[in-house]
Amino acid sequence: MMGSPWQEWGAMLTGSKLYLFRNVGWIKSLMAQYEQHYKGSDPGTPVIFKPPVPSLNPDHMVSTEDAIALFDRKYKKHKNAFAFVRHGNVPEFLLAESEAEMNDWVAKLNYAAAFRTSG
Repeated sequence: MMGSPWQEWGAMLTGSKLYLFRNVGWIKSLMAQYEQHYKGSDPGTPVIFKPPVPSLNPDHMVSTEDAIALFDRKYKKHKNAFAFVRHGNVPEFLLAESEAEMNDWVAKLNYAAAFRTSG
């Protein structure tokens, strides 16, 4: 998802941070297990990853505090790109695979940012 300069990274969003991982295959494996689990399971049951995830060791972390994700209509270089503006007005452009994914990321990042900023 993340690019600098447009490198593919795996991303995981929590209530306070966006974790970025260079090992995209590992994140895709977790996503596939998550999706498979919820296809036939009660949404309230936890996902048990195999192999277990002992700890998260992201390559990069970005706080969502005082941040906002937005569409920059002036940015025309890549389709499905959006800006994630952090504290100090530092924009970082992120690229999604589709318009639906882009809208989903913008909504979730803004929710996490509002949650984190409000305390």
